Amino acid sequence: MTLRWLAVLLLTLLSGCNAPTPEPEDPYEDLPTQTYPFKVVWECTVEALEAEGFSVANSQREGEEGGDITTGFKIVDQDALSERAEAVRVRVRLDKQSEKSYRLRIAPSRFKREYTRDDWSYLGRDAEVLAELQRELAGSLRKRYRGE
Repeated sequence: MTLRWLAVLLLTLLSGCNAPTPEPEDPYEDLPTQTYPFKVVWECTVEALEAEGFSVANSQREGEEGGDITTGFKIVDQDALSERAEAVRVRVRLDKQSEKSYRLRIAPSRFKREYTRDDWSYLGRDAEVLAELQRELAGSLRKRYRGE
C-alpha cells in the first residue's frame, strides 16, 4: 500500500512539473506586400484584429518604418470543470520595404493550458484565424480606399 501511494505522489509531482512549450521565435506568415501609407496599414490591421474579437495588449511603432502588435489571449475553448483551456494570440510585424510599400507578417498562434494557474503552452499556428484576419484586413483596406 505504501509503494502505491508513493507511485501516485511521484506521478502527481511529475505531471505538475511540465514546462510550457514556448512560441517559436519566428512563427510569422507573410501576407502580400501592402502598398498603402503606413498609418493606413497599421490602423486597418488593428481594425481587423478587433473585428475578430482580439484586443491589443501591446503595440510599438517605429515612426513610419514599422512596428509590432501583440494581442491578448482570446479563449476559444474552455472546460470550466477541469480548467483546461485553449486560446489564440496574434502577433503582427510591419516593416517598411520602400516608400508606401510594407511587409506585413502575422503570427496567429494557438496555445493551451491545463489549469488557470499554468502558463500557456504553444500548440501551433492557427490557419483559420490567419485566413479570417486576411479577409478582414482586405475588407478594411477596401473600405478606406473605395468608400464602401
